[in-house]
Amino acid sequence: MMALSFILNDVLKRSRAFWFAPFVLFVMAFSVRLLPLFVKNSYVIYFINMGILFLSVLTSILYLQYGVKKIVHDASELKYEAIFYKQFGLGLNGLFFLKLCMVVFYFLIFFVMISAVIWSLELKYLLLGLSICSFFVMMRVIALFFKMPHLYYLGILFIVISLFYPLYILPNVAFVFRSGSYKVILYLATYGLLYLLTALKLFYFVWREECIGWI
Repeated sequence: MMALSFILNDVLKRSRAFWFAPFVLFVMAFSVRLLPLFVKNSYVIYFINMGILFLSVLTSILYLQYGVKKIVHDASELKYEAIFYKQFGLGLNGLFFLKLCMVVFYFLIFFVMISAVIWSLELKYLLLGLSICSFFVMMRVIALFFKMPHLYYLGILFIVISLFYPLYILPNVAFVFRSGSYKVILYLATYGLLYLLTALKLFYFVWREECIGWI
């Protein structure tokens, strides 16, 4: 818990977006609930709701990508971070999964806000969001591994393309929407596990290159 509080304080100090993101999404969700009080035309309400839903999803994805970048530090900072958190008994795996838990925590806040827009909590959308979390973490570590920071931002491009054309490096959104829960769980769990194992392995390689001889 002490290590988590240190990481959380560090992240909150690095970026105000973590303070503003839940508030922005809350305003979007709250506006949908108030809309029928001011607009009586059901067709207008429908299109406005869809527009707010689209903005909520887009905002969440952008904030999530930005959040992963702030939580998973640059490779040059990794050696000092590893030394500091070793005193709390955190090895490399523990540090990685603690950061992953923070990413998931922020996503859950976003997911609840988006669900408030459509007034529905669906398991398959939750799992899809969790797989996107893992994908962003993997892309961040890949960018660190190849020392190409801008490579990380291709993740947004891949997600946008996958909405219209299956890339297979990301879950097929059409399949997720149309399939039952059992198939979707297995499908998304496979993708999520692949992302996590890849990210953890490359995280170790980045750590070894930066920290060898330090720990």
